[in-house]
Amino acid sequence: MDVRFLKSISEAYVIDTELNITPEIVFNEVYGIVKLLRDYDLELYNELYETTKLYQQRIIKGYLDQIYEQVKYTSEDEEIINEELALTIAGATVAKAIAYVLGLVTMLIFKRPLTKAVMATISFLGKGIEKLGQFLTRHGKYMQMRYSIIQENSRKCFVKCGIDDPSKISIFSYASIRHTGSGTKESAEQAKCLRDCYIENLIELIALHMECYFACLKKTGGFETLNKTDTDDLMKMISSVNLGASCEGFYNQAKEALDLFYKTIEFVYDKEYDEDLRLEMVNKLRQKIYQARQTIQRSDARQLQRYGQKPEQFQQQ
Repeated sequence: MDVRFLKSISEAYVIDTELNITPEIVFNEVYGIVKLLRDYDLELYNELYETTKLYQQRIIKGYLDQIYEQVKYTSEDEEIINEELALTIAGATVAKAIAYVLGLVTMLIFKRPLTKAVMATISFLGKGIEKLGQFLTRHGKYMQMRYSIIQENSRKCFVKCGIDDPSKISIFSYASIRHTGSGTKESAEQAKCLRDCYIENLIELIALHMECYFACLKKTGGFETLNKTDTDDLMKMISSVNLGASCEGFYNQAKEALDLFYKTIEFVYDKEYDEDLRLEMVNKLRQKIYQARQTIQRSDARQLQRYGQKPEQFQQQ
């Protein structure tokens, strides 16, 4: 990524968002994260370099949105999802998307009404996903960039399902379905597509949490026990024991992430008819966690520095 391209992104971002800062300040942020990747994660840097300029621009924009907290709220976001239940969902994009997806799954796939208990579950899962993302964004520039990549890949998956811009999803778009109690075959297929996107996004998010935890263990001496654990027992170990006292914060979040995953697949897959799909997703998560462990196993002391780096360490030199 050349400097001219990064400067053009920075200038456009300031214009589009009307931030009261200079393009130079934004450029320093952008240059800093690109330098971090080039110096500490060359593999990921090269992967991004080989993608299109549009994809790179979207990734960087997502990263900057986290830095400058460009989350848009509207009056509609504060309205009531279900007037009978008087239950509201937070205005953040993630929460709206989750409400939309899980609402469609409930009504179009399972043919269930949006009862108070169902809406409470949707709210709980939505808050859980938001918490996972927020935790990552508080742990350094590298995690913010990785989270931006996950979000962009999730957006591409939503587009595949017919949702061009997840940030514009209206949580009321399925209100007519709720009132009529029916939907088309196409809408049911879209619900299934969105469900799979949602679960795969969750798996990527959980794997990144595991990577943070494993990196902490390797830096503090608890990784060897984990590294000797059989792949099939890896998830069980994480669910039951913390291998490093100094990594307790990362461990608690990783454990919560696993708990959220199991609650989610229990909610979105029918126990009687979708058991194969449930097992498929569990195996996908198991493989991703294994890959996260391998990534940390291969990382040397220098590469481990990317976890938790401070922004001022990567300004233009």
